Amino acid sequence: MPLSEVQDVVPILFEQIVEQMNQMSMAIGRAKDRLLKIVIYVAAMSRLLAFLIAFSCSLNILAGEPVELKHAPSPVANPLKGLVPYARDTNVHFPHSMEFSYIGFADLVKGYDEFDWSPLEVLLDDISGRGHQAVFRVFWSILGRRTSFQDFCLMMV
Repeated sequence: MPLSEVQDVVPILFEQIVEQMNQMSMAIGRAKDRLLKIVIYVAAMSRLLAFLIAFSCSLNILAGEPVELKHAPSPVANPLKGLVPYARDTNVHFPHSMEFSYIGFADLVKGYDEFDWSPLEVLLDDISGRGHQAVFRVFWSILGRRTSFQDFCLMMV
């Protein structure tokens, strides 16, 4: 599509976006619940962001000649790239530089304003001992199981 055609389409698209934003604004005004207002606002901003990204990408494509990217191999041990197996998984048969693990909230938080970082340190030392980087997630609850967060809340009562 030539740039002149894009220039013809932009005002139409912009008018549509403005109309959608007005509709979202009216919906926010009608909403009684504060959470619903936030959800509508986030949806409106998401639409606007999607339009701006698509528009800027189309302008970049039309601005010049396409750039052909050439393949260049990267080292397997490139940090922060590739598949991430669970920590201590012995059935891993692919190259990787990171390992994933969960750690419980109550394992780290022992009381109000009291923290114990030793479980995390043990995990990090274990993973770094294999020359890998750690990806961890602190979990509060797991569906269908009593978890550390529930125990922590009961401990605080």
